[in-house]
Amino acid sequence: MTHSMTPFKLQVSKGALPTVEIDMDMLDKAGLTLDDFVGPVLSALARCSPHPSCTIYLYMTNSVNFMRHCWSAFLIIDGKEEVLNAFGDAIRYKKESESRFSDEIPASQGTPLYHLQDGTAWVMEDGEWKPIESDEQLIEYDYEEEEEESEEETDAAPATRTNSKSRQRAARNDARVGGIKKTIETLFGLPEGSVALIGPDGRALRADAFIRTLRARWDYND
Repeated sequence: MTHSMTPFKLQVSKGALPTVEIDMDMLDKAGLTLDDFVGPVLSALARCSPHPSCTIYLYMTNSVNFMRHCWSAFLIIDGKEEVLNAFGDAIRYKKESESRFSDEIPASQGTPLYHLQDGTAWVMEDGEWKPIESDEQLIEYDYEEEEEESEEETDAAPATRTNSKSRQRAARNDARVGGIKKTIETLFGLPEGSVALIGPDGRALRADAFIRTLRARWDYND
């Protein structure tokens, strides 16, 4: 299914908007396109996001934001902050390239490349909007493998294990508590403000605290 004309209303906000920056030089070395890198994440996000519409514009330029000269893609996110945080956090765990929340840029300086609406992610290709088809999940967990491992356990004290797939999705130490809270609320369709990350004393950490602080308070080494 393709659409030569826009089958939905694109977001066109005025003023500078937040961006997610991606190192395109690293993607080229990995033999991947931008669609390969972000498409599956956007498709998964569209399926689980409660927000009806988000348009992502592409702006490309040279950058030194990764502490080196590179050719960067700035994805301008015209949508809810929860979508921005969930998308940015998800692709930061992908190993093929570096990414970061970056400078604010007006949508007018970019071109519409992706659109999320009604559970579907779309990409602009050759003047047509085409759906991005992917079965990837933002959070992966192999329950069958975990059940098999449980059956093989002996009466000895069980060791704490984390499935390798889910470990790839662990929150980075330099992530902010507020961003992770919003990501959890978005992914699981929870009310805004319903998630709290607390320390051993039962007190919630500030939104601007780092995840490394949370782990340190719990003496948790991932």
